[in-house]
Amino acid sequence: MCIQKRLHGRKSRGGLLALLLTGWVIMLTLSQPAWAVCNQHPGDFLVGEDEYNYYCESSATDDDAKKLVSDLQDLINSAVNPPSQEFLGARWQLRKSIIDTAGCVAKNHTYYGQERPVWDIIYSCRNPDRKRIDCSNLVQFSDRVGACGVDAFYKAKTDSLRSLGDAGDAVGQSRIFKKNHAWIAPGDTPFPGDTVFFGKTYPDCKKEICHAAVYLGKRDDGTMLVIQATSSKGVKIGPLSPKMQSLVVGFGNVGELYDSLRR
Repeated sequence: MCIQKRLHGRKSRGGLLALLLTGWVIMLTLSQPAWAVCNQHPGDFLVGEDEYNYYCESSATDDDAKKLVSDLQDLINSAVNPPSQEFLGARWQLRKSIIDTAGCVAKNHTYYGQERPVWDIIYSCRNPDRKRIDCSNLVQFSDRVGACGVDAFYKAKTDSLRSLGDAGDAVGQSRIFKKNHAWIAPGDTPFPGDTVFFGKTYPDCKKEICHAAVYLGKRDDGTMLVIQATSSKGVKIGPLSPKMQSLVVGFGNVGELYDSLRR
């Protein structure tokens, strides 16, 4: 807030009248020490002055103080505990692109089906031809499109995760993650964009892994959020049921796989 020290203008009757009417304010201002001028508004304090004005600021509210403390703590934490490499550079670009791609497939109401050959990275996630897609196809397509975009930006390479498309199914994809030391055990922490692998999700599945999805994160209550292709609802974004979450057998760290296959 700015408080005038004195008024300026033409020496006219109007100006004289204004001076007379506001004289008590000026006298009050001049009769007080500079710091006291701001007390006209309780809680304000003086931060500076020039030839014409006093400059006052309001005290911080409790919410302001809490926000400042929170911001400072975040700054301290980031210095003491820097972000994981999974949220930096090429790995973060990859993860974001994977989620964007899988989300695009979901938002365009893609139905479930074992389309062969698998979706290629040149195909649009908007699915203009209304192709169908199954769980492992969604994972390989999203991962490969994401990696292609990052490769083109960083190293001018393309399709560095093609092996996920050649794997054939979720079991084959899990083996690629394991072979390249990019496997995350069920009790450890995955990162957004990673692949979630499930055990026996339907009676007819005779394999150790029967389903895969793109991991998004967790709610406060621990419920996982994923993008997945299901036979009943097509490609959807949402939480896992307690039953499905109990069937998780591990995760594929797509950032680690990406770096491993580029070496």
